[in-house]
Amino acid sequence: NSMAVSFGEAEQFSVVDESGNPAEFDQIGPVEPVAPELREIAYYAYTSSNGSTYLMPGFDMSFENAAEALDAMKSTPADAFQSLIPDGVDYSVSETEQAVTVEFVETIDFDAYDYEDAMRMIEGLALSADSFGKELLLGNTVQDSWDRFDISNPLPVPAGINRIPFE
Repeated sequence: NSMAVSFGEAEQFSVVDESGNPAEFDQIGPVEPVAPELREIAYYAYTSSNGSTYLMPGFDMSFENAAEALDAMKSTPADAFQSLIPDGVDYSVSETEQAVTVEFVETIDFDAYDYEDAMRMIEGLALSADSFGKELLLGNTVQDSWDRFDISNPLPVPAGINRIPFE
């Protein structure tokens, strides 16, 4: 999983021994080449021991479709992860060939939430949709635009996760 994140632009990578042959481990046998794509997953929050919260892909938790993945983001899948969706926020998800639409049950005002929490939710939804090759649309929002997002159009996919602003 670490290699998939680190070398996501590679077509595949192989773990080899000093002779160039596939590495072999007693427990699993030879290691097959791996395509490092982050596909068909949802994103969650991870809080480190110092209290910092990060977006994390839900490795090893793949989904049949984007609607299922975005719906699953409402709950916590494992002890190490937390949901990116703030308490009390609910939505329905619909999917077309090109896009996934998240329609909030109650009109959402992103300014009513902590900035980082709202940003992580939006970026996590967009990254999850993108892992299925789909654009993200948001519906039933107070704002037509928020921060760098034009909510009236498909949202851009973040260039990376967990951006750190430099001052």
